[in-house]
Amino acid sequence: MSLRQKNTLWARTYDPNTKESTLKAVKYIPSLFIKTKEDSPFKSVMTKENLTEITYNNIKDYKDAQNIFKSSNIQTFGNKSQEQGYIRQEWPNPTECDHPFHTWFFDIETLVDDDSVPKSVPRQDWKPCMHERAAMAKISSIQVYDTKSKEFYIFGLEKDWHNESNFTSEHGKINYYKMSSEENLLKAFIGLLIKRNPTVLSGWNSAAYDIPYITNRVIRVLDKRDDLYIYDKRTDEWRFNTECLDGSYVKQLSPVGLIQHNEVDTDFGKQDEFDWKGYFLEDYKEFYHKYTYTTLTSYGLSNVAIHELGTDKVNHDEHTDFGDFYRNSFDKFICYGIQDVIILIDLNNKLKLLDLAKFISYTCGVTLSDIHGTMKQWNSFMYNRCKNEDLLLPLESSFPSNDDFLLKHAVYEMGEEIKNRGLSV
Repeated sequence: MSLRQKNTLWARTYDPNTKESTLKAVKYIPSLFIKTKEDSPFKSVMTKENLTEITYNNIKDYKDAQNIFKSSNIQTFGNKSQEQGYIRQEWPNPTECDHPFHTWFFDIETLVDDDSVPKSVPRQDWKPCMHERAAMAKISSIQVYDTKSKEFYIFGLEKDWHNESNFTSEHGKINYYKMSSEENLLKAFIGLLIKRNPTVLSGWNSAAYDIPYITNRVIRVLDKRDDLYIYDKRTDEWRFNTECLDGSYVKQLSPVGLIQHNEVDTDFGKQDEFDWKGYFLEDYKEFYHKYTYTTLTSYGLSNVAIHELGTDKVNHDEHTDFGDFYRNSFDKFICYGIQDVIILIDLNNKLKLLDLAKFISYTCGVTLSDIHGTMKQWNSFMYNRCKNEDLLLPLESSFPSNDDFLLKHAVYEMGEEIKNRGLSV
């Protein structure tokens, strides 16, 4: 897998001997292809005209050449994605070097214990973003399951967990760590993240909640910034202050020190998402929507768990809110958090959606992040299949809108590959 950080290309590679994945900066400059009257092994996929390859010493020269050719109305051919080009060059048959991803299944719990705010006042404290009081509530616990060590790592806020109910899991040992403050809890989480170096972090609704909440709490608690959101009078909206992503602690959430912010439109309004570059942050709820086509009345974790597994979250209806749950039934509170992570593990063991996502990214020669859309994966798949026969696609798509032969062929081949792997969509 690879990612680009400004002009630096990073590759996450796997060592089959140590079974470790590492990030390293690599050099890869794509080539451009233009038409030529001379004989050449490279041809246009549409017209079979001869193409000549032009190589460059650095990415600036490559981008400058793209602009010059475009302004001169000279058609160029190739794959403009630096990441996809590098993947194809280094792993022309990526499914042959398949391996399990080192994955974290994780979840957080939060609570508001600020009695100075009357309960009658509309609260934004539990929301991760889009308001000046966003992410004001403390994180009371973080639950992580590491698929490589096959252990749970639980960070709890200010309380001992005696496990009075003798809660266990068939998935592995449960390690509980009492944190004296939220500041230490967040530092411990970051420390474990750096030490364990997972490839994938996956939660339920984690893109909309857990990831932005952790990001914003690190900024508030560790980087000591309260100006996460700025009110824009022109639009009458709050917007995220991207300057906050330069903090020394929040940068540690990424192995390359880069946190990317995106504002996205959803059915529930605008939403802030954060990408900890160097890890793949995969929301299992999004995979469930994308690959199962299951229609449910609710896509909350409880409802999905009952439908798919015949099991449920830990019930805590006897408590008025999470603050009461945390203060008066801490033993059960921690079991509740662990059970949420166990549900994620069991869902993936049954549905194998991470395996399917990995297979699609490998087969298409793209990163896991690229499969969330549609065109990037199919463009790369078609480009790679054509390139194997020295046929090149235009750099900028110029296919007639009614010409879907290549796409239909790609979809058919992908379907056959999925059947052969025993996966299902």
